[in-house]
Amino acid sequence: MRSMIVFGSTAVLVAATALADEALVGKYSGSFTAQNSVPVSITLDIKSADGGAIQGVGTRNVPRPGAPCTGEFPFKGTVKGDRINVVAEKYGPAGDCTFRFNGAVAGNKLVGKIGPVDLELSK
Repeated sequence: MRSMIVFGSTAVLVAATALADEALVGKYSGSFTAQNSVPVSITLDIKSADGGAIQGVGTRNVPRPGAPCTGEFPFKGTVKGDRINVVAEKYGPAGDCTFRFNGAVAGNKLVGKIGPVDLELSK
């Protein structure tokens, strides 16, 4: 009986983790105003979430011709509890851009920072 309870509890935990991972998958969008008063839009499209590891494709758009660090980038990240961290390296026209988002999962939103900039992304 005791082993059935442990097995049952483990199965519930695994199922809950799988549902949480599945709920995280999707496209999140938001924007901020850069220091030079230029609007910057960010999209994080989380394609997979499995056991705390996430992967996807992000987009950073700056409405200015020749803007550095604009375009699509693959990313990887982690989720632990409600904390989410996303990293992309060596993207952009020159391959010298880095993207880091550190924040929290809040329902259908990701709320956090890109460097010193506050950013809220909505699903």
